[in-house]
Amino acid sequence: MSPGAMKLPPGRWDHFTVLTVETDNQPFNTISDAGLLAGGNQLLVQSAHGWEWLAFTKAVLIGPNQWQLSQLLRGLGGSQIVDIPGGAQIVIVDERLRRPELALDETGVELSWRPGGGTAQTYKYQAKAAGPWPVGHLQAQRQNSGLKLSWSARAPNISNHLDRDGSAYEGVYHVRLYRYGQLHENHIVRQTHLRVSPRYDLAEIAEIDINGSFGPWGSIPLPAV
Repeated sequence: MSPGAMKLPPGRWDHFTVLTVETDNQPFNTISDAGLLAGGNQLLVQSAHGWEWLAFTKAVLIGPNQWQLSQLLRGLGGSQIVDIPGGAQIVIVDERLRRPELALDETGVELSWRPGGGTAQTYKYQAKAAGPWPVGHLQAQRQNSGLKLSWSARAPNISNHLDRDGSAYEGVYHVRLYRYGQLHENHIVRQTHLRVSPRYDLAEIAEIDINGSFGPWGSIPLPAV
């Protein structure tokens, strides 16, 4: 797969990136926006940061088993929008992809899997989809002699609309503050904002769930005051 360079907020339309995909006799079709929102044309795309779940409306055949996919809806299901490397693996999300039935006590245990009748593999199911989502709408605003850092909670039951910030949701967040690449401060907060010193140049935020598991880290450069 050949990626574009555009990065957008999670769950947002990306009208700029074009993915070049090579498949093994797997046809793709152009569909309407309504068809996409109804569950059509979905992919999982692998990177060093994990899997991004996305969908697309436009598919163009450019060569034998080679397609260009565009008009993307990215960061579905709370997945993290990532820089897609060349040669990335993809998984087509359709009725052939099934969720494994696992007991709660099988989470975190190495199990033997045999996908599609192939060779058995050892894999540890970690239930990452059940963990916290990455925070959204990261902002850093100058206020008097300092900075106000703010973000929005994200979860399946919270609107992802830009005009609804999820402020009624009570979560716990870990905030890390850096200067020149060195970690200087850690904060655990129960609100979606924090006043920080102007001497820092980078902040990272992750939600912490009731089990102490961290969601993906989000980061934002901090402007000089």
